[in-house]
Amino acid sequence: MSTLPQSPFLCVITDEDLSADDIASAVGSACAAGPLVVQLRARNRGGAALFDLARRLRAVTAAHQSLLIMHDRLDIALAARADGVHLPGSGISARIARDLVKRREQRRDRLLIGLSVHSVDEIRANAACVDYFQFGPVFATPSKDAYGPPQGLATLMDAVAASSEAQRPLVAVGGIDATNAEAVIAGGAAGIAVIRAVMRASDPHAAAAALCNAITRRRA
Repeated sequence: MSTLPQSPFLCVITDEDLSADDIASAVGSACAAGPLVVQLRARNRGGAALFDLARRLRAVTAAHQSLLIMHDRLDIALAARADGVHLPGSGISARIARDLVKRREQRRDRLLIGLSVHSVDEIRANAACVDYFQFGPVFATPSKDAYGPPQGLATLMDAVAASSEAQRPLVAVGGIDATNAEAVIAGGAAGIAVIRAVMRASDPHAAAAALCNAITRRRA
């Protein structure tokens, strides 16, 4: 059965502007820093190209005891035997996704379902259908400009309280790097999700290691 790593953990979201080779290289380097969650988000790729990339990353993550979560594309997640699917707010509903994976759960490992949320109300409405929430943006970041101003640490703590009531872990996203990761974990997040901090780093392995060290220090 696929399960999330011990909290707190690092989730690396792939950069859609990079080539498939660069994505695979960065993910491989990052995974060498320790067990991670890798979220493959590549909305600008067609189904065939996305499936090929998912299979490449599946091999990399499996070799490093890391999880592969497919962004939005439940069909690709199932075909590539990913560990889970992450649903954006504009994607199919979590309830429908849960119904669709029931057959898989009868045949093989359970598929994790994550959901992007931006409010406490969204957390409470979807808790029964998902395994974890991804909340943000916590801090300002170009990739999350469309979702409004940053929520801040105080609002993050409210979201953590709601997710804790629902007994679902919450992953924080948006403008997180090694300088503020520890504060996010101190706010109660089960993990942090990053894009640029790892995928655009000159040394993705060192960047991932620094983030893992920051959040592990908070756990200690």
